[in-house]
Amino acid sequence: SPTAIQRSSNEVEFSEDLDIPEISLERDGCGDQTLYMIGHSIAKVYRIAGFTSIQYVSHGTSHLRVIPFKMKANLTDYMKFSELCSDKMVRALEFLGIQNPVIRSGLHGHFEVQVPKPKKFWTNCEFKDLLVYNEKRKIVLADPSEIPIYNIGLHLDGRVAQLSWEQPFAFAGMPRSGKSTFLQLLALVNLLRYKPAWVCMGLIDLRKKTMSLFDNLPHLWNGQVITNVDDAIHFLRQALKECSRRDDILTNAGCLNNIWRYNATMLSKGLPPLPIWQILIDEINTLKDGQRLPVIQEIDELLEQISRLASSNGILIGVGAHTASQKSITTDYRNNCPSRLILHSTRSSSRHIMDDQSKSGEIGFNLLGRGDSWFTYFGQDPVRTQLSYLDEEVMISTVERLRKEYAGVNPTVMREDLGDSEYVEEPKTSANLPKVVPVSATPAKIAASGQLEVDNLLRAVNSTTEFKPSVLSSTRSVSYS
Repeated sequence: SPTAIQRSSNEVEFSEDLDIPEISLERDGCGDQTLYMIGHSIAKVYRIAGFTSIQYVSHGTSHLRVIPFKMKANLTDYMKFSELCSDKMVRALEFLGIQNPVIRSGLHGHFEVQVPKPKKFWTNCEFKDLLVYNEKRKIVLADPSEIPIYNIGLHLDGRVAQLSWEQPFAFAGMPRSGKSTFLQLLALVNLLRYKPAWVCMGLIDLRKKTMSLFDNLPHLWNGQVITNVDDAIHFLRQALKECSRRDDILTNAGCLNNIWRYNATMLSKGLPPLPIWQILIDEINTLKDGQRLPVIQEIDELLEQISRLASSNGILIGVGAHTASQKSITTDYRNNCPSRLILHSTRSSSRHIMDDQSKSGEIGFNLLGRGDSWFTYFGQDPVRTQLSYLDEEVMISTVERLRKEYAGVNPTVMREDLGDSEYVEEPKTSANLPKVVPVSATPAKIAASGQLEVDNLLRAVNSTTEFKPSVLSSTRSVSYS
């Protein structure tokens, strides 16, 4: 009734005689009758707030952590969608006991109110249920002539979420969001599905936490997890060099830079295929922290070049960050990633990964953590996805069995001597600092002291005026880390 609610320009206040039943998912459970009542209550709250056309349509029950309630509005109300999902309406829905609801738009006037389940009703998406088995209940090996496709979880509507690792991808998430588990399961799938001769996995983990359990397996580059900056940069250089080498191989074979067709041809002739390179960086910030600017710039350039050149060559890359920003995952790299995954994260990280600076880009902030994520691929709208889960003890025992099975097998791709100097941090002593040459010094004195580069020396000798050099760098080559 009109007396049941008081409206103002800033908020909606409910009186005690408002005809909405008290319902609690925590107390009443997630049965159809309870969800039916919540759906109609959500529609009534919208109508009381002035959106008179809102109607409850249906609800879903297949998701593991979230219940989607589907609503419908006419054109007049739907044109005010920014108000339908405003902070004012979120507070109004909290009147029903709904915490952290997420409101997403749809087509033809439909929209969705996503309500988290109470934790005691949470269920996991089991990793083993997403693997592909044969009739003997054995894991089917991947075909190196086909694009790698991974079942990574379940969408909100119950469909299996698939990551097609044909192109680079980017992801971000805070601690306890499920980012490390996602990387571990992605690496484990590769170990289970590929023979060591078919894959080269570059696992970069400077924290020595996420990927350390996969060390000493022949599937890995040089048989080891990469845990320091020198090895990481060397590996990225080697991967970029491999891109150029494969371009020549595929062009000469007439495969038009299509490694999948080339590998299919090689397998049909009984010849070994080109191994698929898979680069996974757990935390890009740890690779850059404490490094000098030339090193950071080279890391960014290597990642950007690999992301542009490597997809058709079977060199696949995924980069993750705790806090995503331009300094960690550059815009150029992100724009080369059609597939992106955001777990529970800060608002700024969510906006950067999703490339959306509006409020709708903050979708990662209201996630529940522990695998709850938004997943988008090839420009499609983000879909809420629950990532798969595997118990840590089972994962460790599985890796140990793999280590015994492949004992004595050498890695397919070893560390290659690229003929370039490694990055070694030199102590900042007075001997390493650039020397200031006095203005009064003559070219002859400067040359005798070895403080002038050859080009500058020639310019000074040929000059008719007195040479006044500024701060000059030493001719000794200095490497950075």
